[in-house]
Amino acid sequence: MKKIHANSLLFKVVGTVIIGIVILAVLLSVVNITISKKVFVDNFAESQQKIFSQIDSEFYDFYRDMTDIMSAISGNENMETYLTKVQKDETAVMENRYLLNEQLKNSKITDYNEISVFILGQDGKSYLCSKSDIFASEKDEIWNSRVAEAARANMNKIICKYEPSGFTNVMKSEPVVMMAKAWSYSNTGYADAIAFITIKESDIRRMYSHFTSRTSDIVLLNQDNEVISSDNREFFESGNTVYQELDEVVAAMTGQEEDRKEIKKSGSIRTYLMQKLQSTNYKIVGIINPDEAFKEHYNVNNLVLLTLLISAAVVCLLIYFLRQQAKPLGVLVKAMKNSKDNDFKGHVPVEGTYEVREVSETYNRMVDELDKYITQLIRVQEDKRTAEIHALQMQINPHYMYNTLASIKWLIWQGDAGKSTKVIDAFISLLRNVISNSDEFVTVGQEIENLNNYVLINQARYGDAIKVEFFVMPQCNHYKVPKLILQPFVENAFFHAFPEGRTGRIQVFVKETGGNLKFDITDNGVGIRTEQLMALHKKENRKSEHFTGIGIGNVDDRIKLIYGLDYGINIFSEEEKGTTITLVVPKREN
Repeated sequence: MKKIHANSLLFKVVGTVIIGIVILAVLLSVVNITISKKVFVDNFAESQQKIFSQIDSEFYDFYRDMTDIMSAISGNENMETYLTKVQKDETAVMENRYLLNEQLKNSKITDYNEISVFILGQDGKSYLCSKSDIFASEKDEIWNSRVAEAARANMNKIICKYEPSGFTNVMKSEPVVMMAKAWSYSNTGYADAIAFITIKESDIRRMYSHFTSRTSDIVLLNQDNEVISSDNREFFESGNTVYQELDEVVAAMTGQEEDRKEIKKSGSIRTYLMQKLQSTNYKIVGIINPDEAFKEHYNVNNLVLLTLLISAAVVCLLIYFLRQQAKPLGVLVKAMKNSKDNDFKGHVPVEGTYEVREVSETYNRMVDELDKYITQLIRVQEDKRTAEIHALQMQINPHYMYNTLASIKWLIWQGDAGKSTKVIDAFISLLRNVISNSDEFVTVGQEIENLNNYVLINQARYGDAIKVEFFVMPQCNHYKVPKLILQPFVENAFFHAFPEGRTGRIQVFVKETGGNLKFDITDNGVGIRTEQLMALHKKENRKSEHFTGIGIGNVDDRIKLIYGLDYGINIFSEEEKGTTITLVVPKREN
């Protein structure tokens, strides 16, 4: 079994895992808080149920008294006489009202100073039982109000509605809860009278306001599941999402056994509790925000802050520890990143953990081997390029030399001594630059001069059917370029672009483009077939053996070898429209 070194990376990773376990303990504490929160919410919900029972008892007493008042009014004979019968004189009317007042004083009405009782007959007669209020609304408007219509639709039943304002001066400017009952004295099915009991919604709210908090709300619903009272005014606004959510929850819980429902909206969870109030068809709904309630009773911020401080301390220690251990590895990585700039000559210090030291030693040995290999490779490439230049210089085609000399002889025989001399001088200059000059690079001016000589010899041999034009920017003449990079393309144009008997034009353009030199060799010859052009792009059949054996592929390979893969040649051609060869090399003066 392989021994684990005390300074090994594995040993220290184990130590790191131990630290991670400590952090895990902190995370488990967070989980514990989450569980505590769940327990808290359950307990909070149970306490709300007890609160509901207290509210239920208090509201039941109120509802029972209101029911007794309604019964006392609707079953009162004096009330029937007052509302439906025509009195003989004013004395009878006053006597009737006196008896009615005395009877109502003995009812529960006197126990509630905050309520207003109003009875309205079908023929417009009315009775207001209020100590300080004076009725100010139109009676027809009251008889046709929303509350009255609901009462007439539910004869002999007490209905309850929330209204933005009441029928009296005191209650006309604030929300009220209105209870109404319609009945008939003649059993015709049509209401003869309607009794209205009005109480401020704020008075209803006082029955349960001491049970509400910032994190919980209470809503009272009537027989139609309409909101009649709440400590949160948003539940009265039918257009908002809170109202719609309550409506959906109540609809879902009505008629089901469940009395609790959790709804998640907008990233927070609200718990709804619903209970039917005893002996009524009214409901009480409690809405709890568990997150806010938990934060209010538990100092979560301090707990989170403490956890963060502990975690930060552990993380700092962990970062310091790992940084110290990874420092030698960082030195090794930096050395590997800079190895190209250092030409693989830089060694890294052998230090750190057992594994890092082994990698460092291996890296140093690898760098020595790579440096040795690259040095040998560079030497081989330099020798290859030198040998290539010498080979190019020796590759003058004997057949080409024979034809050139034959052409000179023919010119002399014709007696054209001037042209013969020019051709001989051009041939001598061409041989000197190709064979005698061993330099790998020549100036653009020298390269163009060689092309001029080559064109002059060819025109002496084949005539002037093919015109050659040179367009060279003067500032380009002194830049250095590899020898014989243009001649192969002019040669190809001479012998392939213009079949025998066809005239044409070859143009050579040289210009600067940024930091580069751009050469364009253009002809208006027969062009290149598509399949042949594709073969040229794939470096297939790119050799041309007319003058020096320097082919298209040879020139492209030389340019990429000297300057890199970003440089080289591009070929553009269409059949019967001509060909353009583009060469791009960087500007160099030395």
